[in-house]
Amino acid sequence: MAANGDITYEVIEEFTGRKQSRSGGMMRCKRYLLNGFYREDNWHHDFQALRDMKLHEEDVFLCTYMRVGTTLTQRIMLALKSDKKFNKLLEIFDVFPFIEMNIESFRTLEVAAKLPSPRWFKTHLFISAVPREIFEKRTKLIHVFRNCKETIISTYYFYITNVALNNLVKEDFNFEDHFDRFMRGYNACGCWFRYTKDWFDYVFSDKGRTHCLVISYKELTQQKRETVKKISSFIGIEPTEEVIERAICYTTPESMKTEFTDSVAQVRNAGREEELMFTAEQSAAIEEKCREMLGEHAHLVL
Repeated sequence: MAANGDITYEVIEEFTGRKQSRSGGMMRCKRYLLNGFYREDNWHHDFQALRDMKLHEEDVFLCTYMRVGTTLTQRIMLALKSDKKFNKLLEIFDVFPFIEMNIESFRTLEVAAKLPSPRWFKTHLFISAVPREIFEKRTKLIHVFRNCKETIISTYYFYITNVALNNLVKEDFNFEDHFDRFMRGYNACGCWFRYTKDWFDYVFSDKGRTHCLVISYKELTQQKRETVKKISSFIGIEPTEEVIERAICYTTPESMKTEFTDSVAQVRNAGREEELMFTAEQSAAIEEKCREMLGEHAHLVL
């Protein structure tokens, strides 16, 4: 499934959001099926062009679900490569493109074509929709995952505070609404359970292990020095101790809040995860679904 097949894309609904974008215009939002999986956003897409994207031998893909440590990983990698600080998301995307984000001011494939090797890309796409050459060429791939409950809470805060995502839900959207949608697979990046199952099935397979690095959010935040070294070795960088320290300092919560001007969106739930408590029924439902969908890998996210 990962290496073959064309894209199927079916729009379910298009509508105008309640809130304006940063540019002042009203956002056009859409809900759609991508290869049969639900997704929602406000971008223009050419998923088949992304699927057919031509890759270079030195390319690296960061493949993650939303809110699992993606930006943190990007900032580690960028700090290993350069002492330049990237304080806005679009500055990062100029050198580390988010491949499915295709808007008037940022055309992914045009940006990618101008990047020198080694090129680094970020995506939240299901494994069946990423560039097929990742699997044909065994392109280096970093997969980051996070505890299920933490992901539910973090995506909830993102929905209520990010303008683009908030446009996709009702005005009085609350945690119970989000929990229900998350469990049924109605989320911006689609069903977390199926997404995680499909990626785990590949990255932990014999073939996947030959070109994939798997990292947990816990490793990113609690074992940072070891994880920075692991990432640097995987992407072919031999950092000095000074560079390792730079990557660590550049990705502390304090640094990302004070220096990263998109931190309101990106470091949103620091210190807040305990404010929302799951009911016993919700916790049982999460555990049951994780064990049902993820089998032997369920313990990684529980």
